[in-house]
Amino acid sequence: MWNRDVQNGHGWRIVIVFLVVGCTVFSLFAAVPIHSGILLGELKKSDTGVEIPEESFPSIAERIKRLDVNHEIKRRADFEELVGFYSTYTADHEIAEVIIDEALRNEIPLNLAFALAWRESQYNPWAVSRPNRSGTRDWGLFQLNDGHRRHWTRKDFFDVRKNTRTGLSFLRYCIDEMGSIRGGLAAYNAGVGGVRIYGVPASTKLYIKAIFSYEKKLDLAFTLHTLKNRYSESL
Repeated sequence: MWNRDVQNGHGWRIVIVFLVVGCTVFSLFAAVPIHSGILLGELKKSDTGVEIPEESFPSIAERIKRLDVNHEIKRRADFEELVGFYSTYTADHEIAEVIIDEALRNEIPLNLAFALAWRESQYNPWAVSRPNRSGTRDWGLFQLNDGHRRHWTRKDFFDVRKNTRTGLSFLRYCIDEMGSIRGGLAAYNAGVGGVRIYGVPASTKLYIKAIFSYEKKLDLAFTLHTLKNRYSESL
């Protein structure tokens, strides 16, 4: 029968049909793209226990966008918690928020920034010093001198955001110039040039000591605050 079909040409037709069908099936499987989730191991198990891709793998841009959003949400949550904590000292949410924001912007330790504001004005944005030897005065939350800011108005000095941004930017400059936080605080109080030429005055040493003491107080209070929150969450 087979020999007769081959002789009649039917057998070769059957072989050709099998070859065509086989090649078609192979090409279909070869054309199916491998899921990018498989390449990256992002799989989940179905009810049958077979691992399948959870969803189409997002592009790099989409993944970065999602990460940024999640990071921002987390940062804002932490930020609000910080505002709540420091507001117990400043008695004002805006002052606490602005100091935190500007301290982070200038990469200054939060407790140091708050300790400086406490030492300068007791967190009073309307504070004005007595006249200095030169006849100038210090104004606002971070006690900025009007002799160096002659173009500023009273409104400028009493602006919480502007005063804080300028004060902490200046502290950042002093720290960078003097090479240490202690030296930076000395320069903030007595001037960069004055400290370099004449050294640190006795009054400035007491000023620095008071700031460090208050900073340690905040360090302890914040540690206890954090431990208390973690304990409450664990209950």
